[in-house]
Amino acid sequence: MKNRQTAVAAVLAAVTVLAGCSGLPGGGDTYLKDINPSQYVQLGEYTGLNIDLAKPEADAKEEAQYVVGQLMSLDSAEVTDRAARLGDVANIDYAGRRVDTGEYFAGGTAQGYALTLGSGTFIPGFEDGVIGMAVGEERDIPLTFPENYGTAELAGADVVFEVKLNGLTGPTDEAAAKAGVSGISNVEGYVDYLKKQYADRLERQYRSQVESAILDKVESASVFKNPPTGLLERMKENYQEQMGILANAYSSAYGQTVTVTDLLKVVMSGENYTGDEESFIESNAIESANSYLMASAIAREQNITVTDEEAKARMEENLASSGYATIEEYLQNADFEEIKEQVLFDKVVDYLFDHNKVSEGE
Repeated sequence: MKNRQTAVAAVLAAVTVLAGCSGLPGGGDTYLKDINPSQYVQLGEYTGLNIDLAKPEADAKEEAQYVVGQLMSLDSAEVTDRAARLGDVANIDYAGRRVDTGEYFAGGTAQGYALTLGSGTFIPGFEDGVIGMAVGEERDIPLTFPENYGTAELAGADVVFEVKLNGLTGPTDEAAAKAGVSGISNVEGYVDYLKKQYADRLERQYRSQVESAILDKVESASVFKNPPTGLLERMKENYQEQMGILANAYSSAYGQTVTVTDLLKVVMSGENYTGDEESFIESNAIESANSYLMASAIAREQNITVTDEEAKARMEENLASSGYATIEEYLQNADFEEIKEQVLFDKVVDYLFDHNKVSEGE
């Protein structure tokens, strides 16, 4: 499959966001429930496969920036009774001098500079050096500029920053307690929670990559025929409507009109696609249809089913992003069969994840 992950992601997003779409009238081959998937896909091996995919390591700078980004939404106040910590805004004076010559270098001196600790604004190590300082404290922070630093004279240079902490503001414990996280009563606890959130996000990203790798391998081992016309047309419609929603979102965000054609050109360019828009949409729809047919075939072989209660539970999860005020309104307008298909697809992906081996690599 040329680009399975993109196609399936688009379909899944469309199913969730466009749950009010009623599909195509007539045609018993529009939904998976009416299709015998074995007529359209011959499955290859889909269990016992080996997937070799290195697990990404946590990035301390990225973690700090994520935490700080969340802390910035909390109310803050002047700090006088503790040392500087991650997420604080430190008012500092600083002066940087080279170790080899003892000379202060251009651009390395400022007074009253407001530095958000953990923002990654300064070279590695500077903000860590300020963390732990008390208001009024002066400290020398020895550092080495990165080898690839933009100013050639400082690239790789050993320096010392003379820093004075003039004042400090930071998020309050009261604000952290009101952040809506059960059991959190202070900033320290909220920071721990945010770090776990960051780790969980990395884990979800890794799992998503593993799932995509498994699906790619299973699809590569399968043989597909042309999908049913009704299913294919529904996938086209979903993809086009999803692109329309994205185009409207970009238009609102940037204050200028972004059309579906504009968006398609960007996506097609990113995938080095040289055909026209219609054939691009068709190719994505075929990939999505094939992915769902493959999932349906596996589900039949493994007796994986979806109940109405499971589909309604998914709708409860998606209510906030559905655009509907109540679950009753959502149910009245949703394409319930599409939602059941999405849940079925996810259950098949879970099955494949549990029945194949993943080597995390070095």
